Amino acid sequence: MKSSSLIGCAISTLALCAAGTASGAAAQTSPSIRPIAIDQTITGRIGKKEQECAVSSPSEQYYRFSTGANSRLQIIMRAQTEEFDTVVDLGKMNGCQFEQLASNDDGGMEGNSTDSRLTVRLADAGTYIVRARGVSDESAGNYSLVIKNLPPAQAAPAPTPITVGPTIQGELTSSDPTIMESSDSIMESNRAYDLYVVNGTAGKTVKISVDSDDFDTMLEVGGMTAFGFASAVSNDDGSGASGNDESVGTNSRLSLTFPSNGPAVIRISAINGQLGKYTLQIK
Repeated sequence: MKSSSLIGCAISTLALCAAGTASGAAAQTSPSIRPIAIDQTITGRIGKKEQECAVSSPSEQYYRFSTGANSRLQIIMRAQTEEFDTVVDLGKMNGCQFEQLASNDDGGMEGNSTDSRLTVRLADAGTYIVRARGVSDESAGNYSLVIKNLPPAQAAPAPTPITVGPTIQGELTSSDPTIMESSDSIMESNRAYDLYVVNGTAGKTVKISVDSDDFDTMLEVGGMTAFGFASAVSNDDGSGASGNDESVGTNSRLSLTFPSNGPAVIRISAINGQLGKYTLQIK
């Protein structure tokens, strides 16, 4: 009889291997997965990774939940101590393999956060898997985990018309729409945004500034398409703004020359996903 063995182990794909059978064949087995319901808070503990291949690893905990089509969810994993830095992943099981769909480390939470916040839009109904873990193999600590139902995402608003000259007072709030990570992603970036539109004359150059004491600003200029806002140029710290020699720190500056008569759309957001007041001026 052949002795038990662990074969074909690849931690990157979670091919978790069980002991071999009497014939020498080895069967793969899924990690232990606990059920979790929407709005249920679960607590647990992450341990240090003990070995690369194991049926059950203390360094990762798995949870399954079911949801309907076109759902919008937020998964929050909170560390119970500052020394433990969390990561939360969302995916599905393909046999014994966990296939990751989205992941988050700090979710734009305030300060130097050790918590994770993942916001997703799921078009398909079904059973999904949450993987809770630490940011490294040495990470270990207690945590809490909750999955929250969110209201449907807001449609992109029509840009607010503005003119050259006046200073605009604005504010990013939790009721504003948020930016998706990319056109093919299920993840929201947790970055709220506002849209403005200004009309310009071909060949004319304007200087756009965004200032905030509440957050690190991101300024983008582009246009609206059938898929929403498309950025053409951007700035987050004032560098490269023509004629600007001041230190603007976390504020934004852009010099824009209109290639033709017509509108330019401005999108304002925060680099770190925070909220707060800002001023916008075009001159």
